[in-house]
Amino acid sequence: LPTSGRHLGRPFATEFNNFVYRPLVASAPSALADHYFVKSLPPLYQPYRCRFYRGTGTLTGTLLTTYRAPNDTLESGVITGATNKSGISKDLIDLQKIARRHGVRTEGLAFEREMVRARPIWFHGEAADTIRRLNHGTQSECLKTNHDAYTVGDMEKIVSCLLRPDHSPSEECECRGCLEIDMMTGDRCKNPHACAKRAKALLDTLPPKWDPRTPLPRLEPPRTQEEYGDDVEEWTEFDKNMITKGPLSEAFRIFTEGEREDQIPDLSKPTEAGSTLILATDGSCEKNGDDDAKVGAGVFYKDGSDLNLSVRVPSHLTQSNQTGELLALKEAVEAAPNNANLKIELDSKYVIDRVTKNLKRDEDSGYIEVQNADLVKLTVARMRERRTRTEVKWVKGHAGLARNEGADKLAGEATNKTPPTDLDMTINPSLRLSGAKLSKVTQALAYKAIRQRKMKENPPTRARTKSNLTSIKECAEERFGKRPTEGRIWKSFRHKDFSKKQSYFLWMATHDAYMVGSHWLRPAYKEEKQERARCKHCGILETMDHILTKCETPGQKEIWIEASKLWEKKRRGTWSQPILGTILASPLASFKDSGGIKLPSLARTYRILMIESAYLIWKLRCERVIQKEDNPFTTREVINRWVDVLNRRLALDQNLTNHKLGRKAISKDLVIKTWSEIILNRSTLPTDWTGTNGVLVGIRHDRESEGIG
Repeated sequence: LPTSGRHLGRPFATEFNNFVYRPLVASAPSALADHYFVKSLPPLYQPYRCRFYRGTGTLTGTLLTTYRAPNDTLESGVITGATNKSGISKDLIDLQKIARRHGVRTEGLAFEREMVRARPIWFHGEAADTIRRLNHGTQSECLKTNHDAYTVGDMEKIVSCLLRPDHSPSEECECRGCLEIDMMTGDRCKNPHACAKRAKALLDTLPPKWDPRTPLPRLEPPRTQEEYGDDVEEWTEFDKNMITKGPLSEAFRIFTEGEREDQIPDLSKPTEAGSTLILATDGSCEKNGDDDAKVGAGVFYKDGSDLNLSVRVPSHLTQSNQTGELLALKEAVEAAPNNANLKIELDSKYVIDRVTKNLKRDEDSGYIEVQNADLVKLTVARMRERRTRTEVKWVKGHAGLARNEGADKLAGEATNKTPPTDLDMTINPSLRLSGAKLSKVTQALAYKAIRQRKMKENPPTRARTKSNLTSIKECAEERFGKRPTEGRIWKSFRHKDFSKKQSYFLWMATHDAYMVGSHWLRPAYKEEKQERARCKHCGILETMDHILTKCETPGQKEIWIEASKLWEKKRRGTWSQPILGTILASPLASFKDSGGIKLPSLARTYRILMIESAYLIWKLRCERVIQKEDNPFTTREVINRWVDVLNRRLALDQNLTNHKLGRKAISKDLVIKTWSEIILNRSTLPTDWTGTNGVLVGIRHDRESEGIG
């Protein structure tokens, strides 16, 4: 996490990031950071600052207390007169400013009692405002100096004397509890009863989640192997355990949102446990991955059951098969009788893993990289809300299993229904968990989370990007029969058939982010620079579409002619003159034979041919403008460069079939089918020519016949 660390430098930032756990090699600078940090605390900490953070780490303790810099200081970063009077250091202001900006706070559904007891009681961060006046006074000072009481656990021990039957509410009480207090303080405490009452008043300011006297949810233990019997390997029980354990640093979460909930979830068992219900859930998606996809969710118990459900996935959720599977599970556990144990059959390992073995990891990482994160969190909250057992089992889909087939049918029927408007998507506040555990966040995850938060706060509104995406969708629908979603378009740019430079080119071209055309017409630019907006050879405004498909300078026209000749060898009569939309849509290529069977090798040929050609056109244009002072290439130079690019790509594909690459190797069969019919002298080559040197793209004969190659 970034911080100025004006006086403390790197050790300060390291301590803030690592909290209690510091690497041994950094112990000396961290100790120095602690020393200067404690010295920078406000005067109100002076009498006991050296013991205040006992067992918590100085920076951890600061974030656990109600000590805060004024809001205006945090927002502006300017130290005011009032700030100076309170003794707040610039480093503390920077620390708290960063913590607030990134939503650092203690958060969890419930905390183990030892963690709660270890938290400092003075200026407790979650306590009611009344704790501020309880931090001072005769009894409070006695608790600090004579009782050495600084944590919630210390106060709980002192309060225990009030619960003794032989205790009398006077300073002369001689019950065993008060006598023990006298012994512990060396008779320095003159009124144990008054101190115990002050300790109780301090504890009474704590919310239930941070009050050690509040009992934790009593969760039913998971079933044993003996209870499962022969089904032990089939059924997986949903683990409701929600208690955060470990040191206090485990209580911190970053990137949190919304109001913090102080109540512990009520998960007491029902008074009467019902029978066990067996059901199946399933999702169905028409045109999966397309912009006009429709998704349904189905829940099936048995024929004619009133509990059967068929629900259309709302349009605001991602329209995918996984969304349908998740919504089906959510609807099933929500609508089932509260006192019934559930056994749910699913044919989606993705959903089962999300709510079982991946659950803790996802919650610790804040669902930063999880698809359908909001729906997953909602489904988990519904499963935790149930007071009975919920078990899941994977079954093979479309295998003739009655319940699975019934759920699949209901999900299919739901795709033709009207999307519901009254679907309950709210989470019980006591079961809502936001952010990620600070102790589990890596730099890479933090970077992604910050980008997500910025995108959510300021959604991109680039008109040119929107226009290009619309063009890509229309061209893909016309060329390949499917209208892709925006997410699918962006993902296609990272296809493994493309180099990183080519992927970047596609991304930049879609955003119209290259410095061409109207980008040079900014008012701040001089006339000399604004002249770069026009193509010097065509005399019109230069755009990416003009560069790739319309410019009269030798380059694009010659390359697309040669590309069309190669494609005609693969599929005669299907070439169409490229435009920017079809070029950017080519990563989504999909072709089928007359029987409707997909032809992945043909789609791969098209992708490679289109992107290698388009990227070369762009490179030639940049070389011409930047290196050759806008002097055009000759036709022969252009064609030779294109031939060389394709031959290099063919050689790369041959090398990528090497078995030494292990899992990274690509199939020889795929490579052979990709390049078959467009390589030279195919009839004289062996069946498996991937290991043969000198294999070339079949265009030399065409060039020789025209006398240019």
